[in-house]
Amino acid sequence: MRLFVALSLPSVPRRELTAAVESLKRSHPRLGRFSRPENLHLTLAFIGEMKESKVPVILEALSKVPPEEMRFGFTRPGTFRSGILWAGLEEKETLERMAQSVRNALDSVHIPYDRKAFRAHVTLARDWRGPQAEELEAAGLKLPRGLRNPVSAVPELFESYRDDRGAVRYRSLSRGE
Repeated sequence: MRLFVALSLPSVPRRELTAAVESLKRSHPRLGRFSRPENLHLTLAFIGEMKESKVPVILEALSKVPPEEMRFGFTRPGTFRSGILWAGLEEKETLERMAQSVRNALDSVHIPYDRKAFRAHVTLARDWRGPQAEELEAAGLKLPRGLRNPVSAVPELFESYRDDRGAVRYRSLSRGE
């Protein structure tokens, strides 16, 4: 199983971010592989390949990570050298704290994960060959401002898999999907 720990986006920010991605698709077709609405999430720790027998251990460890109140407000787009176009989040410190709590929980049960520095972002497109983030902002790319009232954000364990047509899908193991 290919696993990662992430935050699901609440429906309103997801819908608004989806509208921004759809606008990008129309204005910059074929310049990247755009994230599908149901795949939008914020990764806190990437685990990678893991035996299914470890899932209950990971879920138990994650159950001890406290939820955080968040509005899911987005700041600006950005790009990584690897060709990822992303949206940054306002609540950077809150997310860094939660990512560290998740990583501590995984360490406590000896679950290995990618130890790259955490960068709070939601991936909008992969293999991005379009304008850089500053140009997109100048062209009017609008990212959601977030929820008026904060919600309790809880980290979830996800499985990444390919469906019958080869499309990448994510399934929450925390919710038993």
